[in-house]
Amino acid sequence: DSSTGGDGPVAAAGEDGWDGRLFMFCRDFKHVKVVTLDAWLRKQTTVKIEKVTKDQHKNFAFLTVSGKTAEDEAQFRADLNEKVYKKNTIEICKGVNRRDTFAREEAQAQVRTKRTADQSSEDPEAKKPKGPAETLTDLRKRKSAERGKTLTLEEKVTPLLSHPYDEQLRLKNQFIMMNTRKIVRDMKKACDDARVKPPAWATVNAKKIVACPVENIVPTPEESRTGYRNKCEFTIGFAEVPDPATFDIVGQTTADQWPTISVGFVKLIRENEPLTCEPSNVAIIPDAMKEFCAVLRDEVVMPLHLEGICRVHSRKSRNGELRLAVVRHSDKCKEMYLLLMTRTLTVVQKEALTQALEKVLMAKTFGDGVRIVGIDLQQNDAVSDAIDGDSKNPPTFEHLLGADKINMQLLGLNFAVSPLSFFQTNMATTELLYQKAIDWLEYGADEWLGQGQLKPRPPAEPSSESSKPRVVLDVCSGVGTIGLTIAKQLRERGTECKVLGFELVKDAVENARENAKINGIENAEFLAGRAEDTLPAAVRRLYEATPDVEVSAIVDPPRPGLHPGVLEVLRQTKGVKRLVYISCNPESLAGDVVRLCKPAGFDGEECFVPVRAIAVDMFPHTLHCEMIMIFERRAHYEESSSPWPPRAPRGKREEDAGGEEAGDAGDAGAAEDEEMPTAEGQ
Repeated sequence: DSSTGGDGPVAAAGEDGWDGRLFMFCRDFKHVKVVTLDAWLRKQTTVKIEKVTKDQHKNFAFLTVSGKTAEDEAQFRADLNEKVYKKNTIEICKGVNRRDTFAREEAQAQVRTKRTADQSSEDPEAKKPKGPAETLTDLRKRKSAERGKTLTLEEKVTPLLSHPYDEQLRLKNQFIMMNTRKIVRDMKKACDDARVKPPAWATVNAKKIVACPVENIVPTPEESRTGYRNKCEFTIGFAEVPDPATFDIVGQTTADQWPTISVGFVKLIRENEPLTCEPSNVAIIPDAMKEFCAVLRDEVVMPLHLEGICRVHSRKSRNGELRLAVVRHSDKCKEMYLLLMTRTLTVVQKEALTQALEKVLMAKTFGDGVRIVGIDLQQNDAVSDAIDGDSKNPPTFEHLLGADKINMQLLGLNFAVSPLSFFQTNMATTELLYQKAIDWLEYGADEWLGQGQLKPRPPAEPSSESSKPRVVLDVCSGVGTIGLTIAKQLRERGTECKVLGFELVKDAVENARENAKINGIENAEFLAGRAEDTLPAAVRRLYEATPDVEVSAIVDPPRPGLHPGVLEVLRQTKGVKRLVYISCNPESLAGDVVRLCKPAGFDGEECFVPVRAIAVDMFPHTLHCEMIMIFERRAHYEESSSPWPPRAPRGKREEDAGGEEAGDAGDAGAAEDEEMPTAEGQ
C-alpha cells in the first residue's frame, strides 16, 4: 500500500472508541494514485484528513480523520457519501482494525469449539445443522475461499474424507441433477438469443425440470475407495522457505542447516516458494507411491543435494535442478514408471543422477512387491513445473533406464502406456464407467421419453439396419482404452464394426496402435492430430467408401470439453444416430449440450436430444465426479405438443435420481440452483 499524510503512529481513539478510520469504495478508484485521491478528497470536505491509504490497483481506500468524533464522521459522510467520482458514486463505512478482526475471529472460533463440546453429550437430533444442507457447490466455493490458508494436506487433497461415503454420493448426485437443470436454462437462453424455437424438452421454464432422466450414481467399489490413484505428480521441494544467503554454499552445509527437503504435494506458498508436504497420510495415494516418495527423498535427492551435485530447485531463487517426479502405478501388474523433471543438467550431473536412480530405485520393491520398470528424464527450464513445458522454451525428453512403457490391465485387455499418455486414474471405477458407456452405445438407454412420460424403448424393427456396416468414432481416444474395448466386446457379441480413434498426443496414438496388436484387434484404426482437423476428412472418406454406413460416436474430452469444430462435425454427420459423452467436468458439458442440441432454425435439421445421464464417482473423498450422457437424433423420438420432458411424479423422479435421498437432494438443491456458476466462472 501507498499512503500520504502523517507517517507516525495514529492518535488514540476518540471518546466513543472510534479510531477515526473510514473505508471508501468506488469503482472508479481503480488505477487512481493515492496522491491524486488525497488531493481530491481534501477539496471536497471541511473535515481535516490525517492520512489516506490506498493501493493504486484497488477500487477502495482507507483514510483517517483527525477529530475521531461522531461529528467528524457525520460531516465527512454528508460531504462525500453518494458523491460521484468520475462516473460512479462513493460508498463510505467505518474502517475495521485488522487486529480487532483477528481477535474477533479467534473469539468466534472459541465459541464454536465450546458449542461443539457442549453438543457432544446431547442427543443426535441436537447436532443436526439448521437451515439448508451444504451442496457440493458450497463446498467448492469454500475450498476456493480457503486457498492460501493453513490447512492440513489431507484437508486440501481429500476435503470429503470426513463425510460418510453415502453422504458423498448424495452430494455428487445432487450436483449432477443441478447441472442437468442448468442445461435446460442454458438451452432456452441460447434459443432465445438466436431467435429460434427451443426444442420440446427445454420449453418448460421451471427449476425442477431436468434435461433428461438421471440414473442413480455409480459408486466406487468399497475396496477401491482408498489408494486408488495410479498417477501422481510429486513436487521435489522444501517444507520451509530456504535461506537464499546459504543456498549457493556447496560442500559446506549439513542437513541441520537446511530446511527439510520434501517430496510430495504443495501444501501452500510462502514468499513465492511452494512448500511441500509428504503424502504419507493422504488416503487416496497407494502405499507403494508413499514409500517411493520417502526413498526418493532419503536415498537419492538428499545425498545429491548435500554433496552439491544436483540440488533441490528453489522456485523463489531459481537455483537448483531437481523439480518434479511423475509416477504412474499399475497395481495389477505390480509396476511403476518414473518421469523425473529437472532443469538442464551438465553431463556430470546427468551421469551422477542416472547412477543414483539405477542403484537405488531400480533395485528396490515398493509396497506389496511393486517394482520400477522404467525411468525417463525431462529437462525443463520453464518457470512452471507443468509437464508440457513452455512453447518458447520446450522441454527435452530422454529415456534413461529400463522399459519405455508401463503395462496396465483394463476390462480384460492389456495396455502399454507411455509416460505422457492419458489413462484414467481409478482403475476399478473406470471399468464400471466404460462398461456403462459401451452398453449405452450398443443398446441405448433403458428407457426413453415420448408423449409426456417415461416408457420402455420400442424394440428395433427387423430391417436392414442390423446388416449395415457399422463404424464407431472414438474421439479423444488416448491409448485406445475405450475404442479397443468396444471393438473386442462388439465382436464377442457378434456385431461386426470398425473403430476409428482420434487423438492429439502422438505418443498416445502410437500406444493405441501397439495396444491393438498386443490384444489381437484388427478392426481399429487410430489417427493422430487435432480432432477438429482429422475428423471431418475421415468422415468424408468413410461415406465416400460406404454411403449406407451406420455411425455412432463416443467422446471422452479433457476438462474444457470438445472443440466447437468437433461438435459441429458430429452434429452435421447425419449418420451419427447415437452419441455417448463421457465428461470429467459436468460444468463444461452444459455448453457442449447446447451446441449439439440447439435447433438451427430451418426445417429438416436433426439435432441431438439428451436421453439419459448418470454420475460416476471416479474420485472418492474429493469434490470431483464424472458424468455420462447419451444423445440420439431427434428423428428417433416422437414429436409431442406437450412440454417435454415433463415433471415426473415424485416417486418416479426420486427413482431416476437415485432413490429417496437423491430426490430430496434435488429439491434441496433447487433453491440454490440459480447461483450455480458457469463453466467459465468455475
